[in-house]
Amino acid sequence: MKSLFLTFCRVFYIPIIFFIFLCLPYFFKKSYKKRLKKTFEALGPVFIKCGQSISLKPYLFSKETIEACSNLQDNVSYRHMDIKKEIGKYYNDFIFESTIPIASGSIASVFKARLNNGDEVAVKILKPNTKDLIKSDLLILKLASRFLNLFSIFKRLKIKSVVKNIEDTLLNEIDFNNEATNLMKIKENSF
Repeated sequence: MKSLFLTFCRVFYIPIIFFIFLCLPYFFKKSYKKRLKKTFEALGPVFIKCGQSISLKPYLFSKETIEACSNLQDNVSYRHMDIKKEIGKYYNDFIFESTIPIASGSIASVFKARLNNGDEVAVKILKPNTKDLIKSDLLILKLASRFLNLFSIFKRLKIKSVVKNIEDTLLNEIDFNNEATNLMKIKENSF
């Protein structure tokens, strides 16, 4: 029920954010690149992934759009999070050097910390409400892609496959166990 309510709210929220960030600043002469990047960031992880995907398609979008979206590859703005709340019972396993991350992406932020034995580590923490936002926004994108597929111009763009690709990528990225397994394999093969 919570997820359905979130989806319902986001159906109205998304167009409002697009209007606020993309249209209103036009009258104040703000940079298109900054407005577009801020719009994707305000909409959350699914739309940041859409922006990242756009940045890899120079044959479909203007140079200015590609440049704006390229900033989403490695330069996503950080929003403060309560580290203790987000990692719960594991909080006491670490001594965090700062509440400001050393890196911030579409779904997570990475913080520098030390284990209780003094070893320096990087702790990757999923941003608040990320899973719920992803589920909600993927549902909206799937419904939108079905509607757009009714028109021949959009069929050629293969929007459904783009949405499927974004879904697969995001679901894989939020599975930190999968990432940990891959890192262990790299460590085993490197030494």
